[in-house]
Amino acid sequence: MTFLLRCILLLLCVLPTRLWAKDPATLFMLECQGCHLADGSGGMSSIPTLQNHVAKFLGVPGGREYLVQVPGVAFSSLSDQDTTAVLNWMLTKFGPMESIRQFVPYTVEEVSILRKKPLPEITRRRADLMLLMQQSESIAAPG
Repeated sequence: MTFLLRCILLLLCVLPTRLWAKDPATLFMLECQGCHLADGSGGMSSIPTLQNHVAKFLGVPGGREYLVQVPGVAFSSLSDQDTTAVLNWMLTKFGPMESIRQFVPYTVEEVSILRKKPLPEITRRRADLMLLMQQSESIAAPG
């Protein structure tokens, strides 16, 4: 095998797959699935579930921003365009569907601005948003 061919093969092996993988499902698999698992279940107790839950954040004040400002998203090596595509895919994939009926997709500009302001108190912010979700669900539930 020639030296040039070996170099090309080596580059193909070590270059990040995300350089040529642009569909959101593949990007989710490469960047997010390690913690959130393929089905969005989160696996360990410290990793939040996405399945039938993530889109509920869109229904509470600050929730939309939170999804972009969590460290895994804000500090991701994905471009703003790829991050936007993954977020929009993730919301429609993991839902729940009733939470995304009025879903306004993220824009690249919105994601770009929000990623520059990552949340320092992620656990507390998430707990506050979860409380807001519970309160809004209890108000919406038939008495």
